[in-house]
Amino acid sequence: SGQVERVVALAPPTHGTSVSGLVTFADVLGIRPLVDELLRTFGCAACADTLPGAPPVAALTAGPIARPGVAYTIVAPRADLVVTPSGSAFVREPGVRNVHVQDVCPFDPVGHVGLALDRSVLGIVLNALDPAHARPVHCGVGIPF
Repeated sequence: SGQVERVVALAPPTHGTSVSGLVTFADVLGIRPLVDELLRTFGCAACADTLPGAPPVAALTAGPIARPGVAYTIVAPRADLVVTPSGSAFVREPGVRNVHVQDVCPFDPVGHVGLALDRSVLGIVLNALDPAHARPVHCGVGIPF
């Protein structure tokens, strides 16, 4: 005991994020260093570390992400405007369950920002943390961005 048995992550930028194409646009214009600096200056020091090609993202995705013996659940919205492109939060390795909120609750429009406040997400998280006592997820209507 004393080890982690389960991990639940809400839309992590596992493979980096283009932030709805902002990074691609900045690269095309040749202003990516300026965008990185603006992110740091205006309170998101970690944001530059989550961009495609950033050293932390490269280190994370260089080898296996999931550790044996740990059950992972990654929960993400289908229409995430922050962690883009779609699906970049997911890990396709043994021991990882990837869940789109809308696969469980098709009419919940929740987006990235709303994940932490969403009733549907709460049910998915609770079931992932205690699968022996899983209950039906009561779907809500979350913040769509």
